[in-house]
Amino acid sequence: MPDDSILAANLVSLHAGEEFLREKALDLISSDENLQLHLSVVEAAMELADVLRQFPADDEDLKVIQLLGMRAFNAFGASLKLALSGYSQNSALIMRDVLETVFLIDYFAGNRSLIERWRFADKKTRRDEFSPVKV
Repeated sequence: MPDDSILAANLVSLHAGEEFLREKALDLISSDENLQLHLSVVEAAMELADVLRQFPADDEDLKVIQLLGMRAFNAFGASLKLALSGYSQNSALIMRDVLETVFLIDYFAGNRSLIERWRFADKKTRRDEFSPVKV
């Protein structure tokens, strides 16, 4: 068991509060079929991303899709952890990244040559041609 004595008392208290909120959230989920379904969908999406990660790939374009899948997997995990710990606003911000990543993958599905263009694009080109919102 890690030694909490290296943490300031406020950080230990913050963690205890997060764990308290996590237990309350899990109790709510256990009594709501819709929330259970939502959680199952998140888990299934993460499982799919993990299966994609394990697929052997020599193709650099496929590796890009695998990396984007790993990005989505990590974002789902972080978002779920934050949501269960009471950080709903930050959880939603991370879910926005998941949505934008899915949009990018969908964009690539329509024209696979865009993956290579995105891979070699500079920051300005990525922003101008691949950003979900034109700035």
